[in-house]
Parts: sequence; C-alpha cells; structure tokens
Amino acid sequence: MRIFSKRSVRLLDQCYKPAGYLGKYLSCRHYSRRVPPGNPNLDIEQINNLLGQFATSWKINHDPNSLILRIDSSAVASNSPIEDCHFQTILKDGGVSLGVLDGHWNTDCSRLVAYALPHYIEKHLDEQKSVSKSLRNAFEALDKDIINLPFKALPTAQSLDDIKKMDKQTKLIALQQSLPAFAGSCAITSYIHGKDLYIAHAGDCRAILGIRGATNWKGRALTEDHQPSNLRELSRLQHEHPNEDATVAFNAGDGPLRVLGGMMPSRAFGDGRYKWSLEDQDRIDELTSNLGVSLPSWNRPRYLFSPPYLTATPDICHHQITASDAFLVICSDGIFDVFSSTQVVGHIVDWLNTPTIDSNAATYLIRQALGEDRGVSHLSRMLTMEPAIARRWRDDMTVQVVFFRTVEDILEVVDAKELKRCSN
Repeated sequence: MRIFSKRSVRLLDQCYKPAGYLGKYLSCRHYSRRVPPGNPNLDIEQINNLLGQFATSWKINHDPNSLILRIDSSAVASNSPIEDCHFQTILKDGGVSLGVLDGHWNTDCSRLVAYALPHYIEKHLDEQKSVSKSLRNAFEALDKDIINLPFKALPTAQSLDDIKKMDKQTKLIALQQSLPAFAGSCAITSYIHGKDLYIAHAGDCRAILGIRGATNWKGRALTEDHQPSNLRELSRLQHEHPNEDATVAFNAGDGPLRVLGGMMPSRAFGDGRYKWSLEDQDRIDELTSNLGVSLPSWNRPRYLFSPPYLTATPDICHHQITASDAFLVICSDGIFDVFSSTQVVGHIVDWLNTPTIDSNAATYLIRQALGEDRGVSHLSRMLTMEPAIARRWRDDMTVQVVFFRTVEDILEVVDAKELKRCSN
C-alpha cells in the first residue's frame, strides 16, 4: 500500500498554491538495565553505519549575516518504517525553517506534514507580518485540509445515504487517498530569521536552547509537552468539554493519562477520529464498513461526545537570539524517554568539548541515548532488535541541532580534530 497517494498531495495542493520560558521537563524514564534481545555481534563500523544512515550536516551559506552556522540532523528507527520525519529549508524571505514530525499509527500523516508544512508556513508568512500568527495559521490550515481529505476524496457523494450506496472499490479508493487523516503526527518547527527565533509546536516533541555562560553552560526549555499529564493541558481539555471530567482524559491501570483513554498527545496533526463532528463520524463509519480490511486508526474512540478532542493549534515561543545562545536542540519524544532536557544540553556540550567518534552532534546524542556507556555489544543489541520488539525498548528518535555563530570558535576546533582523526 502506498504511504500516501499522489492524489492526497493534489487534494492538499488545491488548498495550498505556492505563491519565553515555558517550563522544564520534570521527569524522565531511563532504560531498564536488562539486556536487550538484539544481536550483540555488530562491530563498531557496522554500528556507525546504522547510526549515521539518516545523518546530515548542513552549513548555512545563503546569507553571510545569518546567525546559523550549521544544522546537524540524525534519526534512528524503532518502527519499520520509521514514523518520525524531519525537514529543513530556506524560505523565500531568507528565513530558515526546520522541524521534527513524530508520527503515530503509521507514516501517512508525518510524511505528508513534512512535505506540506514548509509551504503552508511560507504562504502564511506572505499574507501577514506577524510571524506568530503566520505559524499558527499554517498549522491550523494544514490540519484542516488533512482531516477533510476523506470528504474531498469522495467522487460526488457527501451524505450518509450516498456513501451507503457506494461500491466497495470506490470506498477503498477514497480511503487510500485519505490515510493521512486517520493517522497522526506531533510536530515542532522553528523559524529563524536574523535574531528572531520562533518555535511552534503541537504535541510532545521539544525544543531546548543551550546557553554558554562565562564559566558554565545551562539549558532553557522553549516548549512544554501537550499531554493530559500537563495540568494546563488537562485544564484546557476540561474547560472545552464540561461535564466530561471522568472521560476526557483517564488512564488504564497504572499508565499515564490519555485523551479519551487512548491518545497520549493532546495536540497533533491528523487523528481525524478525535476531531470529526458526530455527523462526520457517522459518514466515516459507513465509509470504513464492510470492506474486509480495517486499520486500528479507523475505529471511533469511546466516549466521543463533543469532538474535537485533539487540536493542531500550536503554542508559539518567540526568543531573541543573544551572544550567549550557543545552540538549539529539537527532538522527538524518543530522546526524552531517556534524557531530561538538562541532560540533552549536557551531551551536546560534551560533544563540543570532547573528541568523539561522531562528526555529527545529533548522531552523538542518539548514540548516548541508546546507551553507549554500556558498551559496543549493548549498542549492537539496541540497533538490531526486530521492530515488533524494539518498540517495547525504545521509540523512534530524531534530533536536529542548530549551532549559532557564537560557537564558531569551538566548531572550528571540532572540525580540525575530525579532519585529523580521519587522516590518521
């Protein structure tokens, strides 16, 4: 089955035609000290190849006045295929946009958002001067177009009776073009232009600023997780759905709070089953019925009384880059199953100050998250588990590290050491 059909993109293209401190991460779950069940026999070269297969380093040369020196990106899969995506691009106004998408259910939504979001951002930046409003409008417009895909994919039918009369093949074709609406994706994107740094995020990916002091380093979280375990998010959900306190977010057993008991993030693209009106839910029920095939994301959640329960409306953070700001780290939540925000900053500082086997800072952070301190055989096991087993041990991990020109002196030393290591 195609990840998403070409017509899904065309349906989106009909809608788009190109023309401060928010809190610290308070807790983290560290990996068990149990031995993972993968193959322990990869050598270091094979491990490096697996860790580096998605790694890139992008030096910014389009604008000599840009404060961005370079962007390191890397990822490692737990799911097959990896459900995380990322992008980085230069927009028409000279600003740099980059982002991480953390998909769930499958890759259908995250891949489409990675393709479309930079274009939507550029379109809305053209329409108004406020960057914050442009980012918010871009998120909301793209999500609206995604969750409307099933109804745009239907040939002519819109009513419930019309859908009941459709043959099986017509339904399957419409669903094939609508898959991104049933899947979902958390998203975080940054827009950097001159000294202005904007972060827009919906979900539980994170952005952390690394700050270089006279004698030490510190980190500043620029996002907070959108989950019911966040009291502000729980309060928002309860306010939007009065008289549903018992069902709008609850946990199963000892697990974390989830929206309607099912969804961990409270903001995301897609996830139409948590957003469509009750009338539209009836139409979707009919569209997905009696096909001889079904996906979990096609099912209507329990306790669906007053949708939408999820939103893609992002929180926006605006920060003026200073001479002390050294780097920005953007990660999917797989990293934070292992490290706190403070630990993430510490590992990037270690990479800057200590010679390592990795020339890419994002790859280095992922290597540490997989447990390099436990030895080569442990890394080998963590990287070779079958996807069905790997998901019990770790999530997909995606990292982007933006280095500002304030650390140009350190990166010159890092590059010189890497050149010397490679020549030996």
